Amino acid sequence: MAKGAIADVEADRSDAPYLEVVLLNDPYTPAEFVTFVLENVFGVSRERATAIMFSTHARKRGSCGIFPRTEAVAFREKIQNLAAARQHPLRCALLPAGDAPPA
Repeated sequence: MAKGAIADVEADRSDAPYLEVVLLNDPYTPAEFVTFVLENVFGVSRERATAIMFSTHARKRGSCGIFPRTEAVAFREKIQNLAAARQHPLRCALLPAGDAPPA
């Protein structure tokens, strides 16, 4: 795992009912694919998807939002399946977000 990367299993060690879905930057996944994933998996606008993609690139990770645990796990699975089908190494982590509902 790259220095500073977040393991996909971090959320599995927590009982938090809400999880933050976070995309992890890599030097191989095209920006267009990241934007495609954000638009199609999360239903965000092109502008919002582009902003998250740039954040992911600049900060090495980009937040897709905070969701109930089951929804976050389903999003991670969709992202991993899309990336694998297109042979991109895009990774997604789930981080505990506490007990507060998403804003």
